[in-house]
Amino acid sequence: MNNKLSITYRDMESSPSLEFVVNEQLEKVERHWPSLQSCRVVIAAPNNKHTHGGHFQVSVDLQVPGSEAFAGRDQPEDHAHEDCHAAIRDAFRMALHELDKDRDRKNKQKRHPRPGA
Repeated sequence: MNNKLSITYRDMESSPSLEFVVNEQLEKVERHWPSLQSCRVVIAAPNNKHTHGGHFQVSVDLQVPGSEAFAGRDQPEDHAHEDCHAAIRDAFRMALHELDKDRDRKNKQKRHPRPGA
């Protein structure tokens, strides 16, 4: 396992299959952000309150120098998240999008300094 990576499982056992998907997504992030410092992932099993299939809750916290992105997936209306692999992919996609948005915002501020600055 990557030393930048921390995976926490809630109300479920760890799984080589899930670890593989997380590592696969982490590799994609590292291709875009080679300066990645840490990645924390929390995967929570569905609660059993619903009569139909439950939805996995996945959160991803990515840290790079000068920025941090958090994405949590808890959207019961998205039936794709009955599949934990889909929930993991979506959470990573959202966290990567947040890092990119933060970088773009910072780059825009550098190009357009405030008047009088």
